[in-house]
Amino acid sequence: MVSDSAPAPVKIARFWPLASAIGALVLMGAIAAVVFYRQQNKPFGFELEWMDEILEHRSTLWTVPALIFNYLGGTFFAIAVVPVIVIAGLLIWRRPWAALYFAVATIASAGLVQVLKAMVGRPRLQVSASRLRCAQSAMTISER
Repeated sequence: MVSDSAPAPVKIARFWPLASAIGALVLMGAIAAVVFYRQQNKPFGFELEWMDEILEHRSTLWTVPALIFNYLGGTFFAIAVVPVIVIAGLLIWRRPWAALYFAVATIASAGLVQVLKAMVGRPRLQVSASRLRCAQSAMTISER
């Protein structure tokens, strides 16, 4: 026999979004603690190895994409232009609540990132002058 009634809607418990947020905060705190307390705030070994590889094989083939990604993700373009384009697109598609949500989430995440950067205060990996000279001389030799 076929029933004409629709299936009962599935209720999502309010617990899971809260549990997910708490889990994300705990994970964020654990990662920040590892970064902050590990070896007096020095770079990780894999970071040093990666930087050595990048300097050893430095070429235009890798420098140009790196500069493009740096521009897209680390300049005014990423901070202001991309969010404005997304918000404008949402408004064009008549999604004002989605645009508002995206704007608030973008501002909140940017603020949270700045707070975390201030809390952890981990310095950027610096390229020593001797490493840079070695990489440049290796490039000069390989170009001959």
